[in-house]
Amino acid sequence: MPTPIDIQLRITNLGKSEVSFPTFDTFGLKISNAEGKRIMPSGGRDATILTRPKLLPAGASYSLSRKAELRWDDKTKTSALAYYDGTGSEHHFGPLAPGRYKVGFWYSVGAKTDFNTKRDPTSWLGEVVSDEVLIEVFSR
Repeated sequence: MPTPIDIQLRITNLGKSEVSFPTFDTFGLKISNAEGKRIMPSGGRDATILTRPKLLPAGASYSLSRKAELRWDDKTKTSALAYYDGTGSEHHFGPLAPGRYKVGFWYSVGAKTDFNTKRDPTSWLGEVVSDEVLIEVFSR
């Protein structure tokens, strides 16, 4: 049975004017093992749904939620983490051997993005990375 993981990012507009926060292809997970080696995802973009940006007035906040789940594969006898990015896409991190891992959540919007070459001047630009959370994967 999969173990669900809820991921939430709270955005607050601290500026004096409204700001647009793009939500398409701007979020992701980063996972590394105990030695610091990054685990790269596979999968993605089979059923993509364009997600709209969130327009936040000055002083307003918005919470965005994403889902992930830790799964056990009886055939390979390994675990993997499935991450759902909100577009209908599913990214897989694994196989994950038993041990400790660090999981972080990132949000990044660059000056040039594939989905928005005519960027709205009110769009927020930058990158935010959450503190890492330690998880442990056990063998069965």
